[in-house]
Amino acid sequence: MRLHSLTISAFGPFPDTVTVDLDSLAHDGLFLIHGPTGSGKTTILDALAFGLYGRVPGARNDAAQFRSQFAAPTTPTEVTLEFSAQGRRYRVRRNPAYDRPKRRGTGTVTEKAGAQLLRWDGTEWAGLGRTATEVQAHITRALQLTADQFTKIVLLPQGEFAAFLRAAPQEREPILRRLFATEHFTAVEDRLAEAARGARSRMTAVSAQRTALIDRALAVHGADLPRPTAEHPDVGDVESVLGPSRAIGIERLESAQVVRDEAESAAARSGESARAARERLRDRTRLRELRDLERIHEDGAEDRRRIRTQQERIREATVLRPALHELRDAEEKHRLSAESDAAARRTLASALTDLAPGASARTADALADLGRTITGAAQRLARSLAHREALVAEAADADRAVEDQVERNRTADAELARTRERRAAIEDELSGESAVAAQTERAREALRRSAEQLAAAERFAALGTALSAARSEAAERRTDQERARTEYEDIRRRRIEGIAAELSAELSPGDACPVCGSSEHPAPASPAGPAVGRAAEEQAHATWEERQSAALRALERTARLEEQHAQARTEAGSKSVETSGAAHAEAQRELSDLEDRLRRLQELRAESGRLETALATLAEAAQERETRLAALRSAAVSIRGRLDQLEASEAARAARDLERAGLTAPASPQAAEEVADHGERITAAAAEASRAAGVLTDASDALRRRREVFESGLQDSSFDGVDDLRSALGLDAQRLAAEDRAHEERWTRIALMRESDWYPVALADTADDDELAALTAAEDALEELWRARVTDAVERLAVARRHVADLDALRSEFRSRTAEDEAELDGLRTDIALSGLVQATSPENVRRISLSSYALVALFADVAANASERLRVMSRGRYSLVHDDVIHRREKRAGLGLQVVDGFTQERRDPRTLSGGESFMAALALALGLADTVRATAGGIELDSLFIDEGFGTLDPDALSEVLGILDELREGGRTVGVISHVQGMLQAIPNQIVLESSPTGSRIRVDVRT
Repeated sequence: MRLHSLTISAFGPFPDTVTVDLDSLAHDGLFLIHGPTGSGKTTILDALAFGLYGRVPGARNDAAQFRSQFAAPTTPTEVTLEFSAQGRRYRVRRNPAYDRPKRRGTGTVTEKAGAQLLRWDGTEWAGLGRTATEVQAHITRALQLTADQFTKIVLLPQGEFAAFLRAAPQEREPILRRLFATEHFTAVEDRLAEAARGARSRMTAVSAQRTALIDRALAVHGADLPRPTAEHPDVGDVESVLGPSRAIGIERLESAQVVRDEAESAAARSGESARAARERLRDRTRLRELRDLERIHEDGAEDRRRIRTQQERIREATVLRPALHELRDAEEKHRLSAESDAAARRTLASALTDLAPGASARTADALADLGRTITGAAQRLARSLAHREALVAEAADADRAVEDQVERNRTADAELARTRERRAAIEDELSGESAVAAQTERAREALRRSAEQLAAAERFAALGTALSAARSEAAERRTDQERARTEYEDIRRRRIEGIAAELSAELSPGDACPVCGSSEHPAPASPAGPAVGRAAEEQAHATWEERQSAALRALERTARLEEQHAQARTEAGSKSVETSGAAHAEAQRELSDLEDRLRRLQELRAESGRLETALATLAEAAQERETRLAALRSAAVSIRGRLDQLEASEAARAARDLERAGLTAPASPQAAEEVADHGERITAAAAEASRAAGVLTDASDALRRRREVFESGLQDSSFDGVDDLRSALGLDAQRLAAEDRAHEERWTRIALMRESDWYPVALADTADDDELAALTAAEDALEELWRARVTDAVERLAVARRHVADLDALRSEFRSRTAEDEAELDGLRTDIALSGLVQATSPENVRRISLSSYALVALFADVAANASERLRVMSRGRYSLVHDDVIHRREKRAGLGLQVVDGFTQERRDPRTLSGGESFMAALALALGLADTVRATAGGIELDSLFIDEGFGTLDPDALSEVLGILDELREGGRTVGVISHVQGMLQAIPNQIVLESSPTGSRIRVDVRT
């Protein structure tokens, strides 16, 4: 990697744009950067780091104050750097976030941080990235260095390596981790730690399974067995519970089998005795039952004879029952027929009461014909009367409709006349509408011109007031700016004169001087007058900048107001605000009056259109009304003609038919309907009387025949009469049959019981009933007792068998996976042990150092070896650096210690005991050795540019000569080395220089290249 050129704009103390051609300094390979304190020597290195990585080394990056306080507001803040890496040339441009003036208007706006990367393709610059993320990815890939690595091996910062040299081992570790890529070792530690956590979790799960198995075994038979106390039970712990538990189970199973067999044998013997006793008691009960049946059978002899007699009477009565029932049916039918005949005669006589005398003497058929004649005539008369009433009502409705239509025609004609008069009046008023519209448009134009005149006059007056105030403010701001500039230049001058005293005031015994790097301060400078600090200078400069910006803003505002005031004068003319306002008010009033008149005329125009439409509608409606009136009058005449025709029609003929039947003709349709109903009743009553007479004759003949058949059968039977027959039919045949069956079944049961095997045994048993009952109860109780003992023994045996089976299943389950679990546990223990070893938590790691730390120790040993070679040359063989990997007091881990070997005494020393010059040489050697190691671990990248910012002022002439020799070696192979120093010997020894000059308005850069 080689740096070619650096361009800085408004960055740090540099107010303008300056360019440093680093290629012009690369011919000799060594150049010096020097200038007074605070002139910006370190800022050049900051600009290099910012251009490549967007950040600066150390705490200065946290302040994020990159913009120059001396720069003009319009000068942009940016850094442009050209460099080469891996055979390609790049140009990167970056700018930090800063405030700049707005392009339009006043005030400031924040310019966002930006980045751009270009690559030279041989003919032109081609873009690679336009965002900070894209640019950084390309640069890191090209340089193969992180920002921390770049600031440690390319930019050797002021004082940092001296602090690294004196640091404690635990303080060096985070610095080395940032420089060396040991993340893969940390990843290995994390992977092994994750595996160990999984292993512990799995071991806990296996142990939990074994503990649960032990608990299940102890819950079965091992309540008295000792429980294993190990956190992770092994195979022996589990077997120490399963084996004895199974032995106890087998012993209990065998004991339960013996108890069950004895109980079953005793229960069988007791059951036989109980069954014999129950059998004797059962035989005694049967014998008593037999004696009771025999006694009942002897007592029922008379009842059996009665049953047979009554059953014989029932059989004889059953033969006569059909004839008796037929006689009863015939008598009932004859009675009902006689009643129907009498009722029909009464109904017919009632229907004939309104007819002429002698009508009742007619036959039923003649009366039926008469009824039909009356019904037909009355129905015809009812229809005629109803039709006449409808025609009369229709004629009345037609007359009313004609009268209503005549009245509606008169009302509509009046409305039509009024509408015509209203429209004529509106048309007369609308004749001047066009003139009013033209006047309104002229009034609107006049109002617009008066409004513009008024606005121009008001704006001219307001701008005049604002312009006077702006001119006064601009004069005040110019005075404030000049006063602030004078104060700042005075404070800046006094601060530069007392800068040495300010630096000496910040020194502490034992701390390195920021100018020369020495930790000894024999003659610190004293202030010549009142001290002026950096804060006062910065405050004065900020005040000057603020007032300068305020003056610029005031001038810009005054110029804008003057331009606006001149334009407003042209627009306003010579009229004042009062005159323009009065004219504008008069124009408003005139326009308002004209607009009111125009709106009124527009409303009348709309009303005239509506009235025209209404007139056409009314005229059409008038014609329709006349047509409707003529139709109504024609309909009324037609209805009255039909009514006259009806008077001499069917109604007269129907009335004459009714009068011949002896009835008066009705005058209304309702009365005619009643007469028709009367005729229908006569017809129905005559037909019913004829039918009832025929039915009565048939019923009389059937009754005579049934009586003759029944009396013949009764004479041939054993019954004394009808009542005796009815008494026999009233007997319950089913009940008698059931009583007879009960007697037969009782006798059959007696015979069967006498022939049974138990009968002679029961007759021979002489024991009384109480003795048999007591014996049976005792035998049953004894049998129940032994059966309960058998049930308990069987249950205990089942429990014992289940316990043994459970233990066998547990043991089989455990042994089936023991080999697999043990193999897995061996691997898990190995994972846990390996994780403890690489993480330094295992006692086997006696040095208490993790894998990633061990890698850092190895790299640091290489750094110490490379640095020792440099230090031996600088110190003319006296000093060398050695790696110290011993754990000292108050140290947690070993490996990052560093000691200095004094060749004069061959003793090891702490680096903190070195003098200022010795400490500088050791720090420089350490920086160079670290750069060599980082470069080697990064894949052997080539670093063709190197910058050293260290305190060369602590070296004596001989030591300085040796250091210059080392620097001379560093430029071999085309490398360019830049050194920051103000030591006089360096000025004389290094001809190529970047010279920085400071002033109250900022710093300047001059490049001196001597050929």
